[in-house]
Amino acid sequence: MSTRVRSTLGAVLGGAGVLLGLGGLFFLRPWMFWAGSAMALCGVALVAWALRDVGREIGTNAARFEAMLRSQAPDREQKGGADR
Repeated sequence: MSTRVRSTLGAVLGGAGVLLGLGGLFFLRPWMFWAGSAMALCGVALVAWALRDVGREIGTNAARFEAMLRSQAPDREQKGGADR
């Protein structure tokens, strides 16, 4: 499952869970409240999972591009110290 699908599904579950929980409080139905709380918690967990994966991907790409830039940059020691 891609991060986009996880974050979208998490947002939908979180929003529906909050609404269901509020409906349970309004209509005095404890099962609705607990079901809504569980849905909202699952939604938050899905969004956190997606954010963790996005952060890892950004870190991996940053390290890879930094290594590419270092490999293409000329060494200062090869210039002979003219810019010191």
